[in-house]
Amino acid sequence: MGCFHCRNFEQACTYFQAMIREGVEPDEASYSSLFHASASIAALTQGTMIHSHVLKTGHVKDSHISSSLVTMYGKCGSMLDAYQVFRETKEHYVVCWTAMITVFHLHGCANEAIELFEEMLNEGVAPEYITFISILSVCSHTGKIDDGFKYFNSMANVHNIKPGLEHYACMVDLLGRVGRLEEACRFIESMPFEPDSLVWGALLGACGKHANVEMGREAAERLFKLEPDNPRNYMLLLNIYLRHGMLEEADEVRRLMGINGVRKESGCSWIDVNNRTFVFFANDRSLSRTQEIYGMLQKLHGFPLISTLNQSHCGVV
Repeated sequence: MGCFHCRNFEQACTYFQAMIREGVEPDEASYSSLFHASASIAALTQGTMIHSHVLKTGHVKDSHISSSLVTMYGKCGSMLDAYQVFRETKEHYVVCWTAMITVFHLHGCANEAIELFEEMLNEGVAPEYITFISILSVCSHTGKIDDGFKYFNSMANVHNIKPGLEHYACMVDLLGRVGRLEEACRFIESMPFEPDSLVWGALLGACGKHANVEMGREAAERLFKLEPDNPRNYMLLLNIYLRHGMLEEADEVRRLMGINGVRKESGCSWIDVNNRTFVFFANDRSLSRTQEIYGMLQKLHGFPLISTLNQSHCGVV
């Protein structure tokens, strides 16, 4: 699965189809990697096809394959299928619980994620390091302060797991999202090790949301030293300055980006049509059918969009 590790996801799925045609049976590790590949490009059709083959071979009993299936369906937007796979898995190892909690988080179903985490604890399944990253991320993105601190404190006190940088970053993000920036800074100062880019990035993101100039500048300066090539950090500080009308400071950020050779990354998306995956980059006109694509976009421009923000999508009963 070298293509997967090289991030050539589409080619990995193509090789799978060739393996089947040649009569070569993939093993559990190959199936798991293929589901991750399908998830990474949201290729639901390809993922479902591979799932069908797994059912025929009986490999679905493997816990890592089951968790990869849950992740694949969740990342491809089919949360109910992910939940069905989870419930149909006979032995729920912690990796499966973690995958389903992460899918709930991905779809904005915080209450369901927390309920599932509590169910896991009641079943006597011990959470792992990564499980806590998932549940703390849920608490962070929904501003659940009490639950967040309860789970964070339980890591060392109950489960004998030493919190890592990812967990501290989640807590900084949680405090920052609800506007408790001073408390977030004190939390960073209390860390038993040096904060990394995850932690400072969480603080900078919160400063961007709440337009805190001084704190944002300090976090950005730390990040410029830790990861000088990351355009996100520059853009966050730039936007903070612009929101406050600090044009000279904003120009200085642009100048610093130029000196360091940093450019804003182009957006990228995928679409699956007739079992083929097409990749698009923002402002990319190198495709052979570019004129047709942009012509269709012109036709679509102005069409009303149907909002689904108020539609409930977390029902899994």
